[in-house]
Amino acid sequence: MNFLAIVAALGLEQWRAFRWRVGLERTFVRWTRRLERSLNGGTLRHGAIATVAAVAPPVVIAALVWWMLEALPNTSCETRSSTSEKWR
Repeated sequence: MNFLAIVAALGLEQWRAFRWRVGLERTFVRWTRRLERSLNGGTLRHGAIATVAAVAPPVVIAALVWWMLEALPNTSCETRSSTSEKWR
């Protein structure tokens, strides 16, 4: 059942993408094309530098968001059952 829910969610996402996602994708494409124009020297080293420069900002932003969400207090109302205590 979980697999079907994931497939349905991915299908709906592709059928009607969010507008903010399209704008974010365009911004990323512009950024990578700019990097290609400025860092494309034709060598493997230049390609590696451009790849790191293109991928690093989104990874850092995602890590910062995760870190900020991890720092929030846990407000879960679930109580631990005896079986979950056994495995910890």
